[in-house]
Amino acid sequence: AFVRERRTGRPDGRIVSVGRVDANKNHALILRAFARIAPEFPDASLVIYGDGEKRRELIRKAQELGLSDRAQFPGAVSDVAEKIRTASAFVLSSGHEGMPNALIEAMCLGIPSISTDCPCGGPRELIEDGVNGYLIPVGDEEALADRLRRIFSDEEGAERMGKQAALLLEEYRPERVNAEWMDYLLGCAAR
Repeated sequence: AFVRERRTGRPDGRIVSVGRVDANKNHALILRAFARIAPEFPDASLVIYGDGEKRRELIRKAQELGLSDRAQFPGAVSDVAEKIRTASAFVLSSGHEGMPNALIEAMCLGIPSISTDCPCGGPRELIEDGVNGYLIPVGDEEALADRLRRIFSDEEGAERMGKQAALLLEEYRPERVNAEWMDYLLGCAAR
């Protein structure tokens, strides 16, 4: 179901990611970046929702990094918006993306979001870097750790960023998108 309202309440310290767990999504990048900041933020945790060929490998990597008690991999879930609603940060770490639904949902909820600035530009169409989210170079573990650190160290800044991100809610409201498609299709039919 599409997000219909911005989240309310305090963020819960979770970093979340949603998507197919495969090489392109590069969830290992999130794990490594989280390992860099975990000692500074003992209440933070990581939850990666999704299933795929790299899930077991990620679980092993979390163990190697000493994050078994702070990283969870619940697999595929229904009602993603409800699962991530209270998260402190959302991360999209893909090598390539079109227009990522998970990022749109997270931003519409008002979750401060970080995305790789991947080819094809979907995330760049959504995020104004430093205003309503953060863009980082593809594969840049240090940049991801830095942006996570910023979100966790500056609660007021993260709240402002989340409010700016939630402005996408109006732009992507189903009624508006459907009306734009209808106008487009009627225009095509009239030609």
